[in-house]
Amino acid sequence: MTVRNAVAEVEKPGVGALVEKYKGDFSLVLPPHINADQWVRVAQGVLRREPKTAKVALANPGSLLSALLRCAHLGLEPGDTFHLVPFGNEIVGITDYTGEIELMYRTGTVAKVEAQVVKDLDIFRVSVEDITSELVLRRLAEVGEKRATMEQMEILRTLIDERYRHAKTQRAVREMLEAEAAMGLVTS
Repeated sequence: MTVRNAVAEVEKPGVGALVEKYKGDFSLVLPPHINADQWVRVAQGVLRREPKTAKVALANPGSLLSALLRCAHLGLEPGDTFHLVPFGNEIVGITDYTGEIELMYRTGTVAKVEAQVVKDLDIFRVSVEDITSELVLRRLAEVGEKRATMEQMEILRTLIDERYRHAKTQRAVREMLEAEAAMGLVTS
């Protein structure tokens, strides 16, 4: 390697420099409770640890920036609750299940999230009275290790969320009727 090549290699801007360059854009979309400098350093660390991701990011920086902006907007942490995954020539951002749970709790409308493994053809039951789920381990057929479909998990999440909203509404109506009765507004 010649001196010229060595100097060019040192001066060559990497994917970390690209992320640093757009720190201001990330800070505009990050929630206020997240420090932009720290978030950028975490993103740079993820790219240093994942050479394949960094290579694709250098070839297609737009896909990297798009995925990182989505991560920042959601207020998730790259490499922890949000993953940068190379698919062919682009970087795709994927929120993992812990990120989804974190986002559910942040809405303030979810009281409890219970995650269990449900295998293909397992029967699972949701007890909507106390908003818990119970996995029924009776197998319908002998199958290999398979994960529950996204549709099954979405149904479970929707059932629990809807029951919580319904219970909250019932409680509010009951409290309103009790208050009206206490003020003498309700006639028999």
